[in-house]
Amino acid sequence: MRRQIALVAVVALVALAGCGGVLTDGGATDSPDDGSANESEPDQAPTLESVAYPDGYDRDGISNASRALSTHDAAISEAAGYELSATMRVDSGDETQELVMTSTVDNEAGTEFSTLELSGSVAVYRAADGSTYTRIDDGSNVQYESSQPDSYARLTMSQFESSIADANLSATSVSREGSTTLITYSGDAGIELVVDTEGRIHSLTIEEGDVRADFAFDYGSVTVEEPDWLDKAKNETAA
Repeated sequence: MRRQIALVAVVALVALAGCGGVLTDGGATDSPDDGSANESEPDQAPTLESVAYPDGYDRDGISNASRALSTHDAAISEAAGYELSATMRVDSGDETQELVMTSTVDNEAGTEFSTLELSGSVAVYRAADGSTYTRIDDGSNVQYESSQPDSYARLTMSQFESSIADANLSATSVSREGSTTLITYSGDAGIELVVDTEGRIHSLTIEEGDVRADFAFDYGSVTVEEPDWLDKAKNETAA
């Protein structure tokens, strides 16, 4: 039960903190179709033998989990933006709980918006000046909270280091998605990780006992709109 609570707390905190440690694809796009591309053979995905493994990874697995996740985390400040979706299911006896989280981060504008749905709902908006406003709806009451820039902290993917390091992962396939080469790692405890050759994690699945968590990242420029409850949150939390 402690493990269930801990994992649920991790996802909740990730949602509330904006979930750092996510990378963009550096603005990479597919080559424009100007007709010339049709004159040559399409690029083929490399093989497990020929692919360029990112720092911390090799064919036999993740050789240095700390380095692999640190590389991923370090690039968050350089990301244009991203969208993250995550679900967690916890089966406890006759009851199954599902937590759903989304997060949109515009690093160019310095804004973020995250939502979390469980028995109630939580929404968090971070303004360009770093001020953060939270709306909490427990189904019966709605309340607002605010925090200042110096109290804002973003979690990182490094929180999963132990799980990934102990999962006995190995590279199982290489694929191409547009101009991005993806390497899939599978291992013990139902863990599967998909990473590109720059070390950017695209998806992560962790299944342990009666807990399953799925994370999917979509990279690129995004726009974060102010929520319609922001003015009310400012008024109710004003000193």
